[in-house]
Amino acid sequence: CNFCAVASVSGRKHRRADRLRIKAEIKNLVKYGVSYVCFLDDNLFISEKAVDDVLWACESCESRESLKYGKTEAQAIEDIEEKLSRPNIKGEKLQQMIDLAIQKGIAVASHDDDTIQKIDEMQSLGVTICEFPINMETAIYANKQNMHVVGGASNILRGGSLSGNLNIKDAILNGSVTSICSDYYPPAILHSIFKLYFEHDLPLHETVKLATLNPAIAVGIDSYTGSIEIGKDADLILVKLIENIPIVTKSFVRGRKTLEIPHHISYNEVNNLI
Repeated sequence: CNFCAVASVSGRKHRRADRLRIKAEIKNLVKYGVSYVCFLDDNLFISEKAVDDVLWACESCESRESLKYGKTEAQAIEDIEEKLSRPNIKGEKLQQMIDLAIQKGIAVASHDDDTIQKIDEMQSLGVTICEFPINMETAIYANKQNMHVVGGASNILRGGSLSGNLNIKDAILNGSVTSICSDYYPPAILHSIFKLYFEHDLPLHETVKLATLNPAIAVGIDSYTGSIEIGKDADLILVKLIENIPIVTKSFVRGRKTLEIPHHISYNEVNNLI
């Protein structure tokens, strides 16, 4: 994230941008025509200081410079108010939307479930996937209700939640979370598979299923993908471990090779190729 600059996945140490850097990032966005910024991710608001720094940076950017390239202040405010006035989809309309998705064979997921009551409500609407449960109680209950419970691979890779929510590794170990997805860092999926294998003694074929067959079953596409079987699409990656770090050396889409890098290669050479 340009603003909170949490680098605990891509870097070795947790790092958060200071206010001058945040101000520089905002100025850079303005330069390319951004008129306003809407913050939707609660990771930014973990600490009061982070919020203060962002607000200070926004206020200290000169208004003339900020408005020079994009909309006027009045236009920006009008645009925001129009978006805020849009009705939330709930009640009968929400049920109709979910019913239509189910009719089209589209699995529906709920997000950030935090209570048993919400799980019951979502299930009553036809939701079959519980994505990113906030706490262990909710994850366990959703699993017992035969929902497909999904956690973020980034959470596994960094050793826990950025905002103090459920540790996905713990929920995988007790069988509550049955699938993983990338969340904010797509490479985390592959790395998490091997992290669970190396550090928690889980069978490799079971950790692989967390990112392949189990998600395919959850969204109803396991008849043609998710596992290596006769008649299924050969969407595959070949992985080589270099110093216990997984490196993709080949990829195939429906059996056609789409990527290949030399397999006699060091980790540093892979970084140079990337």
